[in-house]
Amino acid sequence: MQASLAAVGLISSIAAWLAGASFLGVVGGVLLGSVIPFTLIVILPTNKALLSPRWTSSQHRRVSAFKQKMHRNVGMPNRWA
Repeated sequence: MQASLAAVGLISSIAAWLAGASFLGVVGGVLLGSVIPFTLIVILPTNKALLSPRWTSSQHRRVSAFKQKMHRNVGMPNRWA
């Protein structure tokens, strides 16, 4: 869904620019469209690997521990304030 919405935004910004809108709209559309390759190259294989039924319990434990560590570190700056 992310890639399809980014494509719609990119095409809409180009259409708006052709209709007379500012060039900054196209710049924003290109930035919005730049998430498409990232989604297809990085996110899609990661999701396929995570949903693969071939995962072992040790892999699940490692990912779970990593996620817990990351969530703990995200809250850290709030404690410092």
